[in-house]
Amino acid sequence: MRKFNMPKVTGNVNAPRRPSGLQLYKFAGFYGLRLSKLVRSAIIYHLLLLPAYCPAEVKAFTLTTVDKVDPLRRNQGYFLVNLEISGAAPSFEFVKLDAKGQTFLPAGAKARVKKSARSILVELKNRANGLYLFAIPEGLYQITSIKAPYFDLPYRMDTEYSRNWRFSIKKNRVNYIGKLFIDGERSTQHIDIKLINRIATDKALITRQLGDLLANAPLRSGAGVRDDFFAELIDGEIE
Repeated sequence: MRKFNMPKVTGNVNAPRRPSGLQLYKFAGFYGLRLSKLVRSAIIYHLLLLPAYCPAEVKAFTLTTVDKVDPLRRNQGYFLVNLEISGAAPSFEFVKLDAKGQTFLPAGAKARVKKSARSILVELKNRANGLYLFAIPEGLYQITSIKAPYFDLPYRMDTEYSRNWRFSIKKNRVNYIGKLFIDGERSTQHIDIKLINRIATDKALITRQLGDLLANAPLRSGAGVRDDFFAELIDGEIE
């Protein structure tokens, strides 16, 4: 009887290990599987590319009030949002885009996730309505999903391709991304969720609550869609 030399396993034998495309190809040959060249190529191609589509590591960020916000570090700016939400435990995720210093992308331009970027999770459970902020690195970001569970029914809205759910951060600035609405009154299939640039109406509230913080980190509109009116409204800045 013909003997086959199977590949040796080294390292931690208890750790889960997915065979490479080449190993699977050989394994199929060992047992005489009659696969066409097309099927074999498809299996190898899929396994070799699979890691590129694995979910990125998720990092949790905590929204803070003005009196508890951390000081800015190098190349950081403040993310500022005005919440008007309800529901059991809403949350949203966002990721940094590969925008090469741009504060917005033109209509029709394809948004690409920055290589090795981690998805950032922001939990909104037990958060009262109002202004919240945290410090993050400068760049262009995309809110990819919003979750608003309804009793035992999950609800998720995907926004990864929507320009209206994009925002930019400039270092040493307070970057207002908008007012986030999550309506608690809903059906099992629909909920009203939106992010709106309300900087014109929120400016007085921001100025009153952020106080001295704005002296060192001036306010700007961080909306990911270009709007010269809002940019000029804040401090005459046209980006």
